[in-house]
Amino acid sequence: MASTRGQHHQYIQVTEESNINVVKWTPSELEEGMRFSILYEFDDATAIARYEKYLTEIVAPKIPHNGKVIIQGHTDIIGEI
Repeated sequence: MASTRGQHHQYIQVTEESNINVVKWTPSELEEGMRFSILYEFDDATAIARYEKYLTEIVAPKIPHNGKVIIQGHTDIIGEI
């Protein structure tokens, strides 16, 4: 049983009691995060060849079933056209 108290707009004190259901909060399971980096040749969207084996044999097996993969890419001004 819980009670709440308030004040009516005419300054009359109001108290109300009601039954409440309290549920214990439990945190979600800890998610493990991993970070891997690969490089690309200048002005080319294909990864450097040596990374294919790395991605296939090292990175891919570490991705759990129904896991989330986030891919971020960055560019810079280094290189020649």
